[in-house]
Amino acid sequence: MKTRIRLTLAIILALASLTAVVPKALAGEHDWEGARQRVQGTWFGTGTNGCLVAAPGTGFSDTLIPTGGVSFQSSSVQGTLNIKADGTGTGEFTEFPLTHPPAAGVGASSTKYSVSYTYTIADDGTLTVTFLSVAGQVLTGPSAGASFNLVPPPLTGRISQDGKTMLLSTEAPTANATASSAVETLQIVGGPSFQRICSRMRVFARVHADRED
Repeated sequence: MKTRIRLTLAIILALASLTAVVPKALAGEHDWEGARQRVQGTWFGTGTNGCLVAAPGTGFSDTLIPTGGVSFQSSSVQGTLNIKADGTGTGEFTEFPLTHPPAAGVGASSTKYSVSYTYTIADDGTLTVTFLSVAGQVLTGPSAGASFNLVPPPLTGRISQDGKTMLLSTEAPTANATASSAVETLQIVGGPSFQRICSRMRVFARVHADRED
């Protein structure tokens, strides 16, 4: 009888222990605080862009519809982000744009540019990157040598639990979005400006940490 009582007590204690652990695992709780502490460092990333480019002098309505002629440009991107622990960072990228027919400037080009930004990480691990500036130069193509600047809309995404992988993309405009939330202006220094709506996707891997994990 005593053996049976002891066995029953052991089972009850084991079940109580599982009850304490399983809900946390099922809830998908992660150490996001630890991820925030480890995010600083150098990240290498690649990605793609797809942009609707309005003709000079035209743009997009409040419902994101072109008000005049528009062309489409796609590109591949690669480069590095340097993320600081104070919520700021910089980056350097190269891009290979392709302008699709029937645009007047059909063809390929290449650019390089630098970025500065701030970032926040929410309790659920959501990362928001808010750009302060993007400044670059066209390396090849019809506009080779031209300089440009712009301020894109924010990118949002997640950092992996171990703090080694980061996924970012352009957040889709909501149903009642206005042009100001999605439209960016590409300014050619000393030349025309173009309004664009771009969809961006990025995958980053951390290649150097500023402190030991």
